[in-house]
Amino acid sequence: MLTNLANYLNNDFPFHMFFAVQILLAEGLFVVRMKSRLRPLKIVLPVVLCYLVLAWFHPLLGHRFARVAAIFAESLLVLCLTMDIPTTNALCIGISSYAIQNLAFKVGGLATCWMAKPRDPLFYLLSGASFVVVYAVCYLMFVRRFPENGDLKLGNWKVLFLTLVTLLTVFVRSVSLPTDISLLDRLFSILSVIMVMVLIYQCMYADEMRREKEIIESLLAREESRHQLLGKTIDSINMKCHDLRYHIDTYRRAQQLDEHAAFFDEVEQEIQRYEYTFHTGNAALDSVLSEKSLYCSANHILLTTMLDVSLLAPIEKSDIYSIFGNALDNAIQAVMAEASENRSVNIRVSDVVGMTQIVFENFCSKAPEMHEGLPKTEKDTQYHGFGLRSIRYIIEKYDGHMSIDTKDQMFILSLLLPRSQQSA
Repeated sequence: MLTNLANYLNNDFPFHMFFAVQILLAEGLFVVRMKSRLRPLKIVLPVVLCYLVLAWFHPLLGHRFARVAAIFAESLLVLCLTMDIPTTNALCIGISSYAIQNLAFKVGGLATCWMAKPRDPLFYLLSGASFVVVYAVCYLMFVRRFPENGDLKLGNWKVLFLTLVTLLTVFVRSVSLPTDISLLDRLFSILSVIMVMVLIYQCMYADEMRREKEIIESLLAREESRHQLLGKTIDSINMKCHDLRYHIDTYRRAQQLDEHAAFFDEVEQEIQRYEYTFHTGNAALDSVLSEKSLYCSANHILLTTMLDVSLLAPIEKSDIYSIFGNALDNAIQAVMAEASENRSVNIRVSDVVGMTQIVFENFCSKAPEMHEGLPKTEKDTQYHGFGLRSIRYIIEKYDGHMSIDTKDQMFILSLLLPRSQQSA
């Protein structure tokens, strides 16, 4: 059976079709990763069929370079027509797919150069096994790092640069080298393709980190402005509440009407509730805690604090807003899903062996699923999920460390900052 298959592939099957199918399968790895971007099958199937039919007749293009270039260009067109992604993203996926195909081809060539005669059954068996292994490894180590929504957001110039590097390193070298090459040349070719794939990933990762940094800095600036306005609003409310309490007290003494005493007591209690503020000695911390305590009080959340505020003095005011604001927002959001008797949030700021430790604890009946060291969220809005990331960004700015732990039905966010670096 294997002999008959080998004879068919050698005598009747156009050899360039192997390349067409291999690169299509490599692109399929990205389709599996980004299946939400795939167009309906009534569009996909005719496009793929046309691609294979065109590839079959490419012997009409006499030169090997022309055949490979034509099939590669058509594979890019397949991506553009079958996936709902920008053209630059399709180009990036296309060159990545070509790099994967070329890597598998060269690994297969290395495996068959001594162990099998060209185009005998063992040759095809080893080549096929090499492709399966290389494609599986590339999917796990490379393709899975691409965003599922296919939104790479690579700049046009960066995609053009990656395309040129890939074509020069993979395409030109593949079609220009003789078939019979040395082991050293084969290993160098394999390493060249791997380096191209690493370069593609590094460019994509660097752009992702740059975008995340821009978003975090934008959110931090917006947050600082909001808290400054909030601090002024709270001060104004406190002044009005103080004046209102004075007028109520004066009116009650002047009227001396016992039947209104209960009403006045209730009004004073409500005023006292909104007049309550923290006075820790740190204005930024006071503003955040005052805002969050009002929300906690209205939603039956027990907020407790144990703060050595002097340890926070070297930290910038804007960073205090962001650290405590985002951490409390996450804790409050978590306990709102719990029964009212379990709604508790605790904050501690203390000295631990010469370092500043900030700990946020909240009740958590079910441990959240973690992804890259952070709780995974089901929400998928543009800015959601950046709260803890912005905290980590700030802590790393001070050469500190952020850790998350869940034990005894408690979610614990722990921040550790070296004292000498807090003035960074």
